[in-house]
Amino acid sequence: MAAQISNNKPFIKYSQMKRDAFVMWSGGKDCSLALHNFLKEASGTVSYLVHVAGSCSQGHKLPLHLLKAQSQAMGVPLIIRHINSSHEGFEPHLKSVIRSLKKEGVNAGIFGDIHLQEHRDWIERVCKEVEVEAIFPLWGRRMRDLMDEFVDSGFRARVVAVKDERAPLHCLLGREVDQEFVRDIEAMEGVDLCGENGEYHTFVYDSPLYDKSIDF
Repeated sequence: MAAQISNNKPFIKYSQMKRDAFVMWSGGKDCSLALHNFLKEASGTVSYLVHVAGSCSQGHKLPLHLLKAQSQAMGVPLIIRHINSSHEGFEPHLKSVIRSLKKEGVNAGIFGDIHLQEHRDWIERVCKEVEVEAIFPLWGRRMRDLMDEFVDSGFRARVVAVKDERAPLHCLLGREVDQEFVRDIEAMEGVDLCGENGEYHTFVYDSPLYDKSIDF
């Protein structure tokens, strides 16, 4: 997967390098749209999807075979690093994976963050410590524009998890992410339109990046 782009992102010292990137992968809409934007706008290739979790996708609670199906549909290898106990931290596992990828020439990571500065700061610190570039294709963009782009570009996704303490969100479970869904989310007071605070999580079962849709 390659595209011709120019992209001014953090860590400018990397900007003249040919980007061979991994994508931090959850199976949901934000990482999918971030990958899509990178391929449209950046000069480089995407060599791997990276997922660090237990037996299921972290917040999304997706069976890992569904992530593998996405990987196969895109023709991009998926690396899954298991955290085997609650005492093991996420960060050491992520750094270990990135260091292994660096030996293969991977020098950048793509992340689907939109506006949570604290999380971006953490990602940038981790990437700086292992000397790879952190790329945020969706960062700072208007959330309605992102949702419109996701739907209009041909992505298809369903809601697979919601925050349990937000009872009104339960009605979203199983919903298709379409324009009606976007309007309903906008009408919910205190709910982030893109679910950036974990209000809801999605599984992308069809995409302009897939060679076929995923049955699930």
